[in-house]
Amino acid sequence: MVLFTSSVLVWAGYVAAQASSGTFNVLSYNVAGLPELLSSGNPATNTPLLAPKLAPYGIVNVQEDFNYHAALYAGDKHAYRTATSGGVPFGSGLNTLSNYPFIDLQRITWSKCASGSGDCLTPKGFTLLRARLDTGVYVDIYNLHTDAGSESADITARNANIAQVISYINTNSVGNAVVVYGDTNARYTRTGDGIRQFTSAGFTDAWVQLIRGSSGAPAEGSSALVCPDNGVGVTNTCETVDKILYRSGPALTLTATRFNNENSAFLNSTGFPLSDHYPITTAFSYSLSTSRRLTDLVGGSGGTWFSDLVSLPSGTPTLTSITLSGANRFDYISLTLSTGTTLKHGGTGGTPTSLTLSSGERITSLRVDTGSYNGNTRVFYVGIGTSSAQELPHVSSECDLSKPYCERCLKSGFLCLGYGSGAPPSDHRPHSGASNPSRLRPIIPAVPARELSSQAPSTVSAGLFEEFQDLNSVDTHHDHGSGSPALVAGSHEPERSMPEANEPLATVAPSADFNSLWPQEQSRLTAYRPLPAHRFLNTPRLLDLATGIKSVMGIVHVLQGTIPPCLRTTQAIKDDQFARIVYEYRIVRCNLWFMDPPAAIRDCLVARLSISKTMMLAMYLGIQLFQAISQDHCGTAVQRYIGWVDKLENHFATDFGTNPPMTETADLILAQLELAYLKFTTVDIVSGYIILRKALPRFLRLVAADKSLYMEYPDGSLVVSFTRALSSPKHELERFIIYDTATSFILGVPPLVEYGYNNDSRCVSHGFEWIHGIPFALIEVISQINSWRAGSRAPPLDNWQILERHILAWQPQLTPSDGVESATGCVARLAVQESWRHVVLIYLYMGMCEVSSHDSRVQASIRQIAQLGETVADLPIGIHMFTHCVMAGMAARLEKHRVLIRERLLSFKGTRVWLFRGPQFSQVLEHLWRGVGAGGAPVTWDDYVRSRCAVIPL
Repeated sequence: MVLFTSSVLVWAGYVAAQASSGTFNVLSYNVAGLPELLSSGNPATNTPLLAPKLAPYGIVNVQEDFNYHAALYAGDKHAYRTATSGGVPFGSGLNTLSNYPFIDLQRITWSKCASGSGDCLTPKGFTLLRARLDTGVYVDIYNLHTDAGSESADITARNANIAQVISYINTNSVGNAVVVYGDTNARYTRTGDGIRQFTSAGFTDAWVQLIRGSSGAPAEGSSALVCPDNGVGVTNTCETVDKILYRSGPALTLTATRFNNENSAFLNSTGFPLSDHYPITTAFSYSLSTSRRLTDLVGGSGGTWFSDLVSLPSGTPTLTSITLSGANRFDYISLTLSTGTTLKHGGTGGTPTSLTLSSGERITSLRVDTGSYNGNTRVFYVGIGTSSAQELPHVSSECDLSKPYCERCLKSGFLCLGYGSGAPPSDHRPHSGASNPSRLRPIIPAVPARELSSQAPSTVSAGLFEEFQDLNSVDTHHDHGSGSPALVAGSHEPERSMPEANEPLATVAPSADFNSLWPQEQSRLTAYRPLPAHRFLNTPRLLDLATGIKSVMGIVHVLQGTIPPCLRTTQAIKDDQFARIVYEYRIVRCNLWFMDPPAAIRDCLVARLSISKTMMLAMYLGIQLFQAISQDHCGTAVQRYIGWVDKLENHFATDFGTNPPMTETADLILAQLELAYLKFTTVDIVSGYIILRKALPRFLRLVAADKSLYMEYPDGSLVVSFTRALSSPKHELERFIIYDTATSFILGVPPLVEYGYNNDSRCVSHGFEWIHGIPFALIEVISQINSWRAGSRAPPLDNWQILERHILAWQPQLTPSDGVESATGCVARLAVQESWRHVVLIYLYMGMCEVSSHDSRVQASIRQIAQLGETVADLPIGIHMFTHCVMAGMAARLEKHRVLIRERLLSFKGTRVWLFRGPQFSQVLEHLWRGVGAGGAPVTWDDYVRSRCAVIPL
């Protein structure tokens, strides 16, 4: 007998051999993972202790898994786990850790909450997933956390919560066996608490059944059966607000065989509970129906669930005919039984084809092809074969193959099949026989899918982030890339075109003008030390650097004859005008920063600027340039100011042959970096990057003068300490490192400096955090991946898992603002910071582990970025999502998503916040999409770098 269930075909009687019975156990545990300031316990200490204690339980539902999620998963060994929905105030705190694979994860938020106990501060609710216990044996697992508190409003909200989940179960789990467990915050003894709604819906409470027995549930209004708070003397007779309830289905019967309060297994070394809730467990046995069997499920979470199991006629009716209908999708199925009953599900469109079964004829084969539609899984083809060799196919339409993109796919939301043979896209790029040029070799081992369950939202709404958040990868495993040879290992020269696959690794000589800035002798302190077999520039002798630069006033004097009077420093930086320049600079530069620097740092910067005439000149020139652009970005005034930027930069870059004081070197590099910023944001990336490279000698000279800023490797070479240099009070060092790190990351070039990493966490606030919201812990990991890609293998760069743990362990923590900030502003800033975690995870997986954009971990982070992006999409702070859009663009597979990302990137112009402009990177992604990524094919980080090289050659 064949049944059609959502996008899934199942049938009874002709499935692979199945065990008729089995067992499994579950655990419900509120792990009290609220942020430390909001928690009554000690989650930072307790979470790592309780995590390994979860191992004996088959399917664990946890609640309040908020801000210590990384520690929980780091100590856990379950093979299948849900990806976090985020900490407070973004996530529900609900996660499932399972020894069994699962599908169809859904997260639903309560429609009603009461604010008395803080329940409205984060989106609490429930989750659904279908756990596969065996072939064709599925149980719907619900995890829930209802409204807390005992006030009237809390009880009303909790009643509504329970009613909501029951209504959802009756619609979306019809015909299935169901287990619901979690923190109900409800007691049978509390009047009006609503927990008995589950009994009315056919559920059995394992505690009531196995512990209370014939006594039944405690009477409403009777004394509460409270468990002791200190964990001493806890027995199963006390009632917890954590419940485990279940009901069977027509094809699968569940029986609870054991219930226990596991308090004694979750105590710390002093015997105190690790959470303010008690862990409860139930063991189940199950048995399969002798007349109703299911196959494994195929499809996804889209559409409306249905099942005919509950409405099948009694006895053993046989199937007499099948009708399939569809056109560019599978539209509906109709089954006629020997009893005359017709079961039909789906739409009304398409062209129907039918097959009539003769007496004794049975179904022997079934083929279901699925693809992505509007980000959800859609069935595009169904084929059925019988024991009499009859076949009933439904064939879908393919792409119209129009260019530059498929009009049919764009209009209809299909996953484009590409412009080649028309074959469906593969999770892996076909191997052509030629080696695939790559900077990296795979280092990630094959591991079970962990944290890889796709989370599909219940609705699809408009806008870039809403549209993209439900784009699910069709693969359920890690893509490990290929082990092909390396490309050019790195050069500080402007890039040449990417080499052919068989091109040898060649040493690239640096340009004469760049080398002219270095003394003739060498030093141990390297600008960058690539792979040992290859050198890319003559390493400067930095500790004995004798290269000089004329004094600041000398440069100003030279410029008097070339810069118009309106810009001469004698007029521009008078003491009475200093405040005005700083004010105007703030208007054109700082108003769109992620946050103001802390007052102490801001005052230090202002004092620093007030004594740097070269920096003031560069700032004033920038103000005039931006004002001219705002009036007429194509006007002659803009070109004049850019010409003066060129003249000023040429003077700053000149090798004058004297040995100036360090203060003058610091002033000059600070002004150089300001000019680099002006070039990046108003001219192009190439000219900005050239100035950045020219600033390198001065950066190294400043570092060499302070032995606390560099460190020695075991082989004797000296490298710049990333942490110490970034946390240095010398703003010019911090700014150079920020630019070097950002260009290496976004442009895919080797960093200009080799950095060392010594796990020194003294750096609390830095420029990248003020400007773009990325905290030190994450910018350090970006720099470490940059270094790894350039050939460094010093610890911790030799172990990607260490870096992954650092990323997951980081917790968002906003630097306090000087002024009063709205709740919306606070949440928006948290959203940007949390989304940076996922940007860095994507870079780790694609840039270091060499997985493709289809890797499940990459897709999970993309969905998190999209979800968090909704919070800031319509706010000014949304401009800081530039990098996030680039990441999302690499993984975009549907034409409609690519169009939205293209439009979003095109909007990143004129704000002058990022060094890079959105329109240029829109072109980079276009090149990627029409090349390697055509038809939604998987792409690698190196594919992205190649596209960047083709569109923005350095």
